[in-house]
Amino acid sequence: MSMPNAMSPDDFMAQTFPASSGQGTLGIVEETEPMSAEEIRAEVRRFYQELNAREQQQQVETATTILTNTLRYYGIDDPALINDVKSALADRRITGQSTLDDIGIQLRESESFRKRFAANEQRRAANKPVFSVTQLLQLESQYRQVLRNAGLPDEFYDQPDDFQQLIVGDVSPDELQDRVQSGYRAVREADPAVVNELKTLYGLQDSELAAFFIDPTRAQDTVLRAARAAEVASQARRQAGIELSAGEAETLVRQGINQEEARQGFAAIGFQQELFGTQLPGEEAITRQDIIEGTFGTNQAAAQRIATRQRRRQARFQEGGQAALGTVGE
Repeated sequence: MSMPNAMSPDDFMAQTFPASSGQGTLGIVEETEPMSAEEIRAEVRRFYQELNAREQQQQVETATTILTNTLRYYGIDDPALINDVKSALADRRITGQSTLDDIGIQLRESESFRKRFAANEQRRAANKPVFSVTQLLQLESQYRQVLRNAGLPDEFYDQPDDFQQLIVGDVSPDELQDRVQSGYRAVREADPAVVNELKTLYGLQDSELAAFFIDPTRAQDTVLRAARAAEVASQARRQAGIELSAGEAETLVRQGINQEEARQGFAAIGFQQELFGTQLPGEEAITRQDIIEGTFGTNQAAAQRIATRQRRRQARFQEGGQAALGTVGE
């Protein structure tokens, strides 16, 4: 049941309970003491207010459902933001017919809204013009489409935060497209040995490698460490035939070994294959880790074991030579 908006509580009471009925409340003879006219008016007002409150609550719930579904369609499903929308509906700051931009205007000071569209906050702090909600969502959609069309991994840009720096930096979808193409070109032009090591060590494909070049600041430390580890691993394979694991290569990178130092160190290991490839009676065992750490000077104990074996081998060689000379002289 709903009340006509043009009818006041008093008009409704007068039509429903005419004063001239002469039959008590609702025209029915009751055994209890009939309500006075003032009590009836108060009851009608209470009923009228309760009815309006129910209708308003129903409208808020309907509008909340509509706007919640709309927001989720655009990937906005933060519970805190949805609650802020519901509060704005209850306060009549927005309605079920409000646009996304209307919501953005009304909730621009909301903590949940500022978090979801943090790019605008950064632009404001940098004295740059801010975007409307529609413009922000459109940019995110265009970025996502460019990356999807390029075959880049979904997880590389699967959160709104991933697009913030692009938006703050005024990177257009066309410029992002250029970056993607440059990324693939960088992979094609990179040292094949390094690229192969990246794929071997980290299980990366061309699309994932290209992603490294799109936003250098996004995961700079991880990307650079992986690339440098691949360079070290490629030298280990080339110079000494050693297949390093990602952990071994990254350890050398963290210890400050660059590509040239890796080339020299693994070349030295390759040159001493006989020293490391066999263990003679009485010699202390030397592990692969000892060989690598000792050669690059990151483990003094391992370096000492290598030096000890070298001296003993050299001494044996000299003893063998002298014995041979003595035999000839006789």
